[in-house]
Amino acid sequence: MQFFDTHCDTAMRVLDGELDFAAGKGGHIGLPQLIEAGSCAQVFACFVLSERHPGKEKERAKAMIEKIYSMAG
Repeated sequence: MQFFDTHCDTAMRVLDGELDFAAGKGGHIGLPQLIEAGSCAQVFACFVLSERHPGKEKERAKAMIEKIYSMAG
């Protein structure tokens, strides 16, 4: 059975270098796990805490999007 996950909070951790999404290491979700589970789509949440990045929220969100996009090849 294929599934479509509409929320994933890993983008921030990927950007910060805390996990390797492509290798499936360091987090609850990774590309190998999604493929094995039969995922047909994944939506990444790009949440930015204003307290951690005051005045840089848009730049931080854009950086998350670019990081995830770059992993797609």
